[in-house]
Amino acid sequence: MLKVCKKRRNGKIVEVVQRVVFGDPDEVLEILCGNNSDGKINTSYVERLNLTIRNSLARFIRRTMNESKDQRDAFKSFWILYRHGIIS
Repeated sequence: MLKVCKKRRNGKIVEVVQRVVFGDPDEVLEILCGNNSDGKINTSYVERLNLTIRNSLARFIRRTMNESKDQRDAFKSFWILYRHGIIS
């Protein structure tokens, strides 16, 4: 899992910081860089992954009755999604 933080000054983006939140940094970079040869993570890959997860798991959709109140339940749901090949 990756977090992309954009620092703004006077309404303009001055810096983009990418942080690996969960997982091995080398594996995350390998998956998310795709065919990008400059080694930078393409934001569209991250956003697409987030959209896939939110659309596939009701627990990650905000303000629903199915939201995860326990981190273990959220992890189990994510693991099932991964094992069934929805995300890889």
